[in-house]
Amino acid sequence: MSKRIKPQSEIITTVEQAKVAMAEMAEIERSLAAIEADMNENIDIVKRNADAEAAPHQERKKALATALNGFAEVNRGELFTKRKSLELPHGVIGFRQSTSIVAKAKVKMAQVLEKLKDLGWGEAIKTSETVNKEAMREWTDGKLEAVGMERKTKDQFYIEVSAEALKGEA
Repeated sequence: MSKRIKPQSEIITTVEQAKVAMAEMAEIERSLAAIEADMNENIDIVKRNADAEAAPHQERKKALATALNGFAEVNRGELFTKRKSLELPHGVIGFRQSTSIVAKAKVKMAQVLEKLKDLGWGEAIKTSETVNKEAMREWTDGKLEAVGMERKTKDQFYIEVSAEALKGEA
């Protein structure tokens, strides 16, 4: 289905002018679709070329990182006893302590969540609350009023170019 757009400033006074305008809009949408398809094809080609060009560099970078890691591990006792990093002319290598929180073996996150709730440790539980306006569409006006909401209804003009008309003239 085509996107609905709001008309701008031209004035149409007859049904015949409306038909001509719709025909022109159908032609414009067909042209825009062709331009977009060409753009996407060009983008895909550029992405494929960039990926192909970058692949050997990425592989080499990964191999060098692995080699530097091996070097650091082998020489850890000698190079990293007093400090955790070694400054080289083009950067720094070293060891950084990291800590992560993980569930014990055979303990599911759902079990952890349940225990947190039972113990009242809510600060360790993420919650995200937002107003669901879609659910409120079914509510009565009185129910909406009770929570400080109201229903606003307005007619909005739209234009929908027929996809079948586009296919017929292509």
